[in-house]
Amino acid sequence: MACRFDFEDKTIAAGCADGMLKVIDVVGPPNQRTVFAAMATPMPITCLRWRPATRAKNLLVSGCADGSISYWHITSGKMLHRIIEHDNHVLALDFRPDGEFLASAGKDFKVRVYDDNTKSLVVTFNAAAWYQTGHSNRVFSIKFVNDDPNILLTGGWDNTIRVWDIRESTSVRAIYGPTISGDSLDYSQGTILTGSYRNKDQLQLWDFGTGKVIQNIDWGGNSEQVYIYAAQFSKFVPHYIIAGCSGANQVRIFDRSQRNKAVYCVEGFNKGVYSVDFCNNSNNFSFGGGDASVYFMDLTM
Repeated sequence: MACRFDFEDKTIAAGCADGMLKVIDVVGPPNQRTVFAAMATPMPITCLRWRPATRAKNLLVSGCADGSISYWHITSGKMLHRIIEHDNHVLALDFRPDGEFLASAGKDFKVRVYDDNTKSLVVTFNAAAWYQTGHSNRVFSIKFVNDDPNILLTGGWDNTIRVWDIRESTSVRAIYGPTISGDSLDYSQGTILTGSYRNKDQLQLWDFGTGKVIQNIDWGGNSEQVYIYAAQFSKFVPHYIIAGCSGANQVRIFDRSQRNKAVYCVEGFNKGVYSVDFCNNSNNFSFGGGDASVYFMDLTM
């Protein structure tokens, strides 16, 4: 399950394990919620991104376990373009904020950057080898740094956050520690957020400049049962953090203005939470997981 608000927060896109892609209206009548539905692929949809509204609106991109990256025009209901990464499972996508570049990563340990105008490859960052740095295991999260258009971050199963410069052909820096198993890598104002799939030090803040840990955020409660799949800074007022996990099967909100104290918890699920997303214009949020449902929550503090 993957979920993502559009830039106006009017709809949520949901990608499902059976390959179904849906877009759900969160402001319209309850009986008219689904505004788009398509079978994208017979394999799971693993990641979603809306193309930034600086260009054409209502364009959603899905990444799938069959190696495909598909462009969907939600208004017309048409698939406009498809990229195939052979022998790969696409597990992570991200647009540069200006929408000019799309980055992908996944099972083959590589990181690719596409020119979104021509859909052609700009650069491929290859897997680690004796003669080059890179990832040595699957990559599950990718993030463009919003205050430098040439820098992106990636993380996965090799316990390493890689820093890439699209002007270079290799990783320019590495931060060792986090075990990333989902969309649980984010960046805001010089700080990196990581959520790890492990039973200790799961949620961490890192200084981008030094690569050192700023804080291990206390989950609270029975934290040894927490295995994080998704984590994100709030987009509207960036002092909140959201994270979702399996094991404890919870979503928690943390307040950075209160020393990253846990201030909100949603729990009681039978299966894990695999995807979270804050609204762009408020601190409301959505999440989805193993129960095949997407939830929309009003965060009122």
